[in-house]
Amino acid sequence: ITEHLNISRSDFTLAWSSKSICEMLTTLFSEFKPKGLIKSDSKRLRYIDAAYFIGVFLVVLGHAHPLTDAWYNTWLKHMNAFIYSFHMHLYFFIAGYLLVHSKSIDKIGYKKWAINKILKFGVPYLILTVVAYLPKFLIGGTSDVVEFSFSYFIRTTFLEPRIGVWGHFWFITAYLPIDLIWGLWRAYAPKNKWVYRLGIVLGFIISLAIAIFPISTNILTLYDISEVAIFYCVGILVALAKPYLWNSKYKLILGMIISAVGVYFLYPFGNYMNYKSKSFTLLNVFNSKVSNFDIANTTFYNLLVSLLLVWFCWCLANLIGRIKSFTLPEKVSP
Repeated sequence: ITEHLNISRSDFTLAWSSKSICEMLTTLFSEFKPKGLIKSDSKRLRYIDAAYFIGVFLVVLGHAHPLTDAWYNTWLKHMNAFIYSFHMHLYFFIAGYLLVHSKSIDKIGYKKWAINKILKFGVPYLILTVVAYLPKFLIGGTSDVVEFSFSYFIRTTFLEPRIGVWGHFWFITAYLPIDLIWGLWRAYAPKNKWVYRLGIVLGFIISLAIAIFPISTNILTLYDISEVAIFYCVGILVALAKPYLWNSKYKLILGMIISAVGVYFLYPFGNYMNYKSKSFTLLNVFNSKVSNFDIANTTFYNLLVSLLLVWFCWCLANLIGRIKSFTLPEKVSP
């Protein structure tokens, strides 16, 4: 690995100084200007390809399990739960990062950009839902019980996509509103410093609040939005901050080590309630056996773990991106 990454002794002599971190925070609120972009030696951003590659691998691995209950209480189930704690969060982090660097809003305007975005994701979502609706109803016996009625189709397609024909497409209905809201900020942030600053502050506060105290309903995918909105926001912050935390191989490796150690110690706290009570669910806020404090405490630890794991993937993606001979991520990523 060190041979491919060309790691020298000088890389391991670097340190994170308080001055560098203060400068990073200062530049974050100075003006809208993407600063986190690491120069690439090709037209494609290799570290973004690598991040998508990691995400694709995790999604495939997370869905590679039996449909029966035989695998419950096995190591595979625990591994699956671990992957689900951060694999989709990584995609929202990437989306927020790329939004800052996107020039399409500046070129075509927010209105046209938003319409194109809705059509790009909404049309395939509707077509695939319609095509799969009757077959899933006729086959039956799947994890998703489908009723054959117009009211059910409308309700589960638009109001509660989590329980619809393609429950796995929840990320589309969660991604679009987050992307459209931040896209509106992106359209005006470069033109007005107060829109830029207030947007970051309010966006972060609201995203963090609903991450710790989630909106406990499947309607309009609000619970899923509560989980992933903060990662989209963090992706924006990373894109706007100078890359002091990941501008050298040493810091990338150190970032992975710190993330791994943090997850090792924090992960059990986030899963404490799951082991304590089988009936525990974050969606059941009114469960008399579980207090709101327990839920907030658990979601806070889970949030920390997810952030550390996403950062681990980000550091790993940057390291992989530096290995020029490894071209598989470019072939797998979109």
